[in-house]
Amino acid sequence: MMIGTFMIRWMLATLLVMFLVAGCDLFTTRHAQAPLETSDLCGPATSSDRVLDVLDCTLEFHMPEDYLANFDRQNYSFVPDGAALSNHNDLLPWGYDQEASHIRRLLSDQVVPMDSMVRAQFQEEESIEWADSARYLETYTFHVGHVLEGIPREVSGRAEFIFARSIDGTWRIRWWRDEAVGDQATWSDIKALIR
Repeated sequence: MMIGTFMIRWMLATLLVMFLVAGCDLFTTRHAQAPLETSDLCGPATSSDRVLDVLDCTLEFHMPEDYLANFDRQNYSFVPDGAALSNHNDLLPWGYDQEASHIRRLLSDQVVPMDSMVRAQFQEEESIEWADSARYLETYTFHVGHVLEGIPREVSGRAEFIFARSIDGTWRIRWWRDEAVGDQATWSDIKALIR
């Protein structure tokens, strides 16, 4: 009798374990996760003075996900040049999602073929760094070898950036204000026209 009770308990316990295992999909094939599309080619910006070098590198090698890693996903804001804003009032508000949409379209093969040049050259005018943030004022020239008609391929202007140090120690762009110098087209125009 004792062996019979033991066998019944053992069978019930075995059935219970089988139902629990079957219910949690332990043996089902899971879908593969897409790999992250970022690389270490340009490296993270480990200091505030590296942010724009990394940004240029990601543009040069047509790496939109690495480009986006330079921006504060939660707090990023872009302030366009006034002339571009008057022509494209939908440039505001411009945050991380708009930046992501723009750069993925800009660096797509349909807009900028892989063998076309994309370069951003920055020249520092002024910089101030605090413990966990920095302000940089830069002049820039941005060249984009795109295939679209009626959109400038080279723009220039002045940019003011606020960089913030994130908890992982890397620096990211939190705020970017664009300003025309003379009557040249600006980066704001590229953002407005290629989205």
